[in-house]
Amino acid sequence: MMMPPNFIKSQYLMDALFQNDAGTEALALIVAPTDRSWKHMVESGTTITWEAWDQK
Repeated sequence: MMMPPNFIKSQYLMDALFQNDAGTEALALIVAPTDRSWKHMVESGTTITWEAWDQK
């Protein structure tokens, strides 16, 4: 499973996963080693949540 390309839509995916006993999958997406994850934002040095996954 991949994070949606639109950052805003990812929140709906997270909500659906956590509400349907798929928290493990949700957490895996949050810390995934891709440029579409919150882990990527933190490792990039941001102190706020970006409006897009990356500056690309």
